[in-house]
Amino acid sequence: MRNNLTRSLLSFLFIFLFYFDLGQKNDAAKLIREGNHLIFKDPAKAKQIAKKLYDDANENSPQKINALLILAQADALLANYESSLQYALEAKDLSEKLSDQSYKIRIYAYLGYHYQRLNIQDKAWKYIDEAEQTIKTKPLPDSLSYLKGNLFFTKASMYQKELDCAYAINYFDQAIKAYHESIKNEYSNTNLGLAYSQKGYCELEINQLTEAESSLKLAISNSEKNSDVRNNIFAVTGLARVDTLHGNYARSNKVLLQQLRRAKEGNLKHLLNDIYKFLAYNYLKLKDTKNYELYDQLYKKSQLEFSKTEAGSINHIIKDASKNKQEKIYSKSLIAGIIVIIILLLSIIFIVLRIKNMKKRMKDQ
Repeated sequence: MRNNLTRSLLSFLFIFLFYFDLGQKNDAAKLIREGNHLIFKDPAKAKQIAKKLYDDANENSPQKINALLILAQADALLANYESSLQYALEAKDLSEKLSDQSYKIRIYAYLGYHYQRLNIQDKAWKYIDEAEQTIKTKPLPDSLSYLKGNLFFTKASMYQKELDCAYAINYFDQAIKAYHESIKNEYSNTNLGLAYSQKGYCELEINQLTEAESSLKLAISNSEKNSDVRNNIFAVTGLARVDTLHGNYARSNKVLLQQLRRAKEGNLKHLLNDIYKFLAYNYLKLKDTKNYELYDQLYKKSQLEFSKTEAGSINHIIKDASKNKQEKIYSKSLIAGIIVIIILLLSIIFIVLRIKNMKKRMKDQ
C-alpha cells in the first residue's frame, strides 16, 4: 500500500517557526514565542495572539512578518488555505524591504511548501529556487541552519512526489543534518522530528522496513521530548504501517484505533483522513466487511471534504493569476496607447511648425 500521508505532514505538521531577536525579553517576543507554540495545539488561539501582534507592530516589519506567518500557518491548520496564502504573500512583500536576508529565506521556503501542498509545482519551485539563491548570496550562520533544513525538507517532499522516495531520502538526510547543526534552536529540534517521520514513510514506500522503523522511532522520541502530539501520532501511525506490511493487521489496527482516538481529541482532520484509510485496508485484509465498509466510507467522506476545500483554494489562486495577467495586459495596452498618442501629437506639432516655417519663407521671398 503506497504512502499517502505526505500531504498530511506538509499540511499539518511541518512548520516554519521563527521569531526575531529583540535583544530583550519584551512582551512582543514572549507573544511571538507563545503564538508559535500554539499553532499546533490551538491554532484559533494562535491567530488571536498573532492579530494582536500585527495590530501593535506599527512600523515594526519583523514583528508584522512573525505575526503574518503565525496567521498563515494557523489558517493552513484550520483549512483556510486562501487566507493562509494571503498572509504569506503580505509577509513576503514586507520581507523584501528588509536588509536581513533570513526573512526572505523563511518566507520563500514557506511559499514553496504552500504551493507544493496545493500541487502548484511551478510556483513551488520558483520560491524554493529563490530561497536557495538568497542563501548562496549570503550564507547563513550555523544558528540558522534550520532554514536550510526547511528547504531540503520541502525539496525532498517535492522530489518524493515527482520522482521517487529513493531520490527524496537523500534530501531528507540533508535536512536532518542541517537541523542537527542548529539543534539548540527549539524550532530546528521540532522540525528534526518531522524530517525523521517523513524519511520513515519514504523508507516504507520502498520497502526498507528496518530503516523505516528506526527513523520512526527517532521521530517518536523527538516528539515526546517536544510534546509534539501531531508528529507523535503521525510517527506511531507509521509504525502501525510496519505491522501492516508484515501482515500483522490486527496488531496494526489496535495501534491505529488508539491514534484515531487521539486525533479526534485533537481535531486533527487530515490525520483522521489517513488513519481511516489504513484501518479500512487492514479490515479488508482481515475480511471484516462491516468495519471495512465503515472506515472506507469515513475515509471517502473525509477525502471529499478535503478535496473540495483544496479545489476552492486552487481555483482562487488561478483566478488571481488570471486577473493579474489581465491587469498586466491592460496596463501594457494602456502604455502602448499613450505612446501612440504622444507620437501622433509630436507628428502634428512637427507638421504645424514645418508649415509655419514654409509660410514664413514664402513671405520673405
